[in-house]
Parts: sequence; C-alpha cells; structure tokens
Amino acid sequence: MNSVYENGGASERDAFGSKVSDAFDRGGRFLGRIAFGLFLLLAVGATLVATTFVGVMLALAAGFLALTHKLGRNSKAKASAPEHSGPPPTLEAHRTADGWVTETTRRD
Repeated sequence: MNSVYENGGASERDAFGSKVSDAFDRGGRFLGRIAFGLFLLLAVGATLVATTFVGVMLALAAGFLALTHKLGRNSKAKASAPEHSGPPPTLEAHRTADGWVTETTRRD
C-alpha cells in the first residue's frame, strides 16, 4: 500500500513547503515593488528640493545684481554730477569731409 502513512507524510510536507515558498516569493515581489515605489518618491522629493534650492539661489543672485547695479549707478551719478545746475549743453552737428561731427555748445 502506498499511503500517506507509509511515506511519513512527505507529500503533505512537500505541498506545505511549496505553499510557504510561493508565499515568500509573492511577499518578496510585493516588498520589492513597495521599496521601488518608495525609492521613486524619495528621488522625486530630492529633485524637488534641489531644484527649489537652485531656483531660490538664482533669484537671490539676480536680486543682488540688480541692487548693486542700482547702487553703483546712483553713486556714479552723484560723483559725476556737474557743479552747476544750468541746462544741459546743446549738441550741434555739421557735415565734414570725413562725415558728421557733433560738438557741444553751451548757451548760458
């Protein structure tokens, strides 16, 4: 007789082992998918933070450049301001053999 009792229950153990092995296999694949999804979320978050940081740094640099340009222009205007407060000089142009020439003439 070929029964379960003569084999010592080997076929039941093989069936149980196969089920456990399949469960571990499915669980491992599921955990792998979860880990990959978490990795993608982490990568997207890191990219978001990095691009935000770069954008803020570029905006600050542009703001500082504009500020220094404005401050430099104001200090140059104060340094080269004329000592008299009359009207600005008039430019007169006349044609020469080499082309047009402009000369300043002040009318006080």
